[in-house]
Amino acid sequence: MADSSPIGPWRERMANLSPDRHALAWGTGIAVLGLAIRATNLLDFTELPWFWVPRVDSDVYHRAAKRVAHGDLSLRGISEGLSTAYFYFLGAVYRLCGDDAWAPRLVQAVLGVGTGLLVWRTARRVAGPWLGVV
Repeated sequence: MADSSPIGPWRERMANLSPDRHALAWGTGIAVLGLAIRATNLLDFTELPWFWVPRVDSDVYHRAAKRVAHGDLSLRGISEGLSTAYFYFLGAVYRLCGDDAWAPRLVQAVLGVGTGLLVWRTARRVAGPWLGVV
């Protein structure tokens, strides 16, 4: 017997959109949305002068990462209180991609999308498919 209530067709439509049923599509959508937001943000930041010329802490990280990229792993004379792991991460990016302003920002954008996908997947497993989408 067909469900004649107004909720019946709604349930069918929702079942067809279920995040559990279409996990690949939902994951792709989340990744595309995350990448679009990050790309828009990056393009907006290119208008600012400090996108191209590092200042203050950014300059310390930039100079130290260039040293790391050229093989100096000691980091002597670097200010305390800054994340040393980021010096090495940035140095690896510079070594692989060059030390221009775009390379670390693009790598971090991709890592940010990956983080969003990991949060989505974890939320799906812990709290169910709909909460993963939220």
